[in-house]
Amino acid sequence: MSTKANIYQAIWDADQGPGGNGIRAIRKDDSDSPRDENLGYVIVDEVRSQDEDHKVLPECVIPQSKIGTYDKCAALFNNYELTEGRGSNRENVTVQEDKEVDDFITAIKDTPTMQTAREYLGKSEDEWAKAVKDDWFTMSESSRGRSGFEHCFVGEDTGKVGGYHYWHKFFLDDGGNGGTDTIKDNGARYRALAKEGLQNPEVVTISFSWDAYVTPNNPIDDLEKAMGGFWVGCSPEGLMALGMVCLADKPKTDIVINDAKYQLKLFELNNVKAINTFYPIFKGPIGERPDASTGDEEKEEKEDETGDENKPDLTPASGSVRIICALINPVGADKGKETVTLVNVTRRSVGVNGWAIEDRNRNTFKLDGTLNAGEVKTFTLSGDDAQFGNKGDGKIILKDADKKVVDEKSYRLSSKDKEGSTIIL
Repeated sequence: MSTKANIYQAIWDADQGPGGNGIRAIRKDDSDSPRDENLGYVIVDEVRSQDEDHKVLPECVIPQSKIGTYDKCAALFNNYELTEGRGSNRENVTVQEDKEVDDFITAIKDTPTMQTAREYLGKSEDEWAKAVKDDWFTMSESSRGRSGFEHCFVGEDTGKVGGYHYWHKFFLDDGGNGGTDTIKDNGARYRALAKEGLQNPEVVTISFSWDAYVTPNNPIDDLEKAMGGFWVGCSPEGLMALGMVCLADKPKTDIVINDAKYQLKLFELNNVKAINTFYPIFKGPIGERPDASTGDEEKEEKEDETGDENKPDLTPASGSVRIICALINPVGADKGKETVTLVNVTRRSVGVNGWAIEDRNRNTFKLDGTLNAGEVKTFTLSGDDAQFGNKGDGKIILKDADKKVVDEKSYRLSSKDKEGSTIIL
């Protein structure tokens, strides 16, 4: 029976062992480790590179005997809105999508990996499928309307990259298996733990730019991941099993897998015992000096710490619409001439009925209509409510129908700014 001291290693071993669907992570410069296509492997090339097309995971071989759970997991990716669930973008699980989730859980629940977690957590076989679904697929009741699976496995547009802690999704998005290459400017960054991190192919700590909306040569809607981490080589059920044990135990100290220390970061959905986000922070090899990292990974992962969803949400609502410019000081009298230009950066239409443009004095101008996918639209303010100051500092705030901030831009006008000039924000 696994104990708290070794359960994470036991899950990893079960995933990599006979009957498990995990594959071996191998450094690109490691010529001694065999590339066994029958067992599967993924090559990891963690170098600092100025080449935006550098591949951190340049090669991956998953044998036919193991590919099933990866494919069923990938089939769920397009079931979710990329933007955070608010208003019309709130997640709405269809009957077909729910069946796909159940099919995926059925495929993974009896693997050695999941059985190791089940036995440790003391769940019966009859309870297990429901426990997996409850822990990973429970939808938040808050305005975000997302599950831990969506956040960790798929990733979200939160104005930047939210979540995204599953290595195989990164591989596919980086052009793996002939897919569309949407990952740019990626390079492993370990700060003070660079040497140790680069020697461990089983974890990647990375910053990257993600063209999530697949709009080549249009960086305006690209999303940035300032710093994020994920294990490499574990199967989807391997990551889920580790997360379920972490949810139950909430370890206060670093855990160890293959002689590497990790701090596990897990946040629950608000008022629900279910996973909101889960990811590892690499802390170095065991037996070495105490962790000397700068805490950058934790600092840059703040967008994941949304377990307390009662906090005011000032992130762009769904990241769907952004302020790009404004005519703040028209020629002559301002009333009825000031404009704000918005862009819908998503691939779906966004209704803006009930949305508002707000000035720094909290006066509002109501919007209506729809912005089609990629559409840029200019709104002319009436001047009877919101108005922009023509001197010094000002602010333009876009709020949705629930009065949540969608985007917010500050500006400063000087004597050099001519009347009638549109200001890029």
